[in-house]
Amino acid sequence: MKKLIILAMALVAMVSCTKKQNAQQSPEEAQQEFDAFVAAIQALPDDADSLCLDLSQKFYASHPADSFGIMVFNQIIRYYLSYDELKEALDKACDQIKNDPHNQKMLASKLVQQQTAPGSQYIDIEGVTVAIDVESPADGLDIKLSDIVKQGKPVLVDFWASWCGPCRQEIPNIANVANKYAGKINVVGIAVWDKLADTRKAMTELPISWPIIFSEQATEPYGIDGIPHIMLIAPDGTILARDLRGEAIEKAVAEL
Repeated sequence: MKKLIILAMALVAMVSCTKKQNAQQSPEEAQQEFDAFVAAIQALPDDADSLCLDLSQKFYASHPADSFGIMVFNQIIRYYLSYDELKEALDKACDQIKNDPHNQKMLASKLVQQQTAPGSQYIDIEGVTVAIDVESPADGLDIKLSDIVKQGKPVLVDFWASWCGPCRQEIPNIANVANKYAGKINVVGIAVWDKLADTRKAMTELPISWPIIFSEQATEPYGIDGIPHIMLIAPDGTILARDLRGEAIEKAVAEL
């Protein structure tokens, strides 16, 4: 996430401060302080999320209502907060942050994420099957996630899209786990935010050997606002883990 944050903030790093945090700080001084903050974020390793949030919150505390503080909140802070933390932050924030529709949408998504956190029961998803061959009798059939879960094995669920680079990078990791634990788990991909033809094409390019469900609304019941989103569901329908990536995928499966 840090690389995306740096890119987004670099695009607006030359914006002048429209509100001074106090009478002693000029727009130039605020810009210099912001530039120093961006440099500090850039110097962090990619896995230093807690430090990134800490630096951001300290900067925001000094700029709670100017253009720099608003940008830091919207580009960094809100992504790291839980539902309760974001709700509290928005209650205390300036009107521009509080009334931002993107922040309100994220708050709603985080509430759904909290309601479908590990330990909760999974929510069923409906879609259609996708086969590489459009003429295959296995293509375009109505299917539900419950059709996979009721088979009585743990299910690794991958929410993905053909255009999503990080999604494609995780497919080999999922394939390795699927092969290593063949017969012990089921794997299913949920293609979202995509075109059916593009999903089918990606299936010919990637090592996908598991069923794919194409579902345009599948992310909503889980409050998913970014992909890939990989989830592990127990045979009884309990969500065991969410937002798995890389080595954490096999680790979660190995702990079953």
